Amino acid sequence: MDQGLTLTLTLALALTPTQSSLAEVSTLSLEFNYVAHIAGRPELALPAQRTMDLIRNRMPESGLAPIYISTTSGRLEGGTVTLGARGDSFYEYLLKEWLQSSRTCPRSIDMYVPTCSHATGRLSRPSLCLCVRV
Repeated sequence: MDQGLTLTLTLALALTPTQSSLAEVSTLSLEFNYVAHIAGRPELALPAQRTMDLIRNRMPESGLAPIYISTTSGRLEGGTVTLGARGDSFYEYLLKEWLQSSRTCPRSIDMYVPTCSHATGRLSRPSLCLCVRV
């Protein structure tokens, strides 16, 4: 692997300077983990891992979180909880992060499993929901 690897990331917040979506944050976790793996530099994943740990510590017991996060406080914000736009990607990325870790990342699976249980219990037409059971 090229030891001269330079990684430059430019992030554009889609909402406001102080708010982002959980989907945007969680996709960065996947990407940083992958770059760290390919580069052989696990420290590259640490900022994204710390962010996901912060989200885990602030998740509601149901696992169904509002789709926005404050970029200044890390607080989950807004009243919109959805498995549609912006919402479903966050949960999808949790499962992908667990698979990416060869099924060794307890944080991501511990956040994903309660969501499946609570989401399927709240759907008016459960046949529309696909939760991967692990």
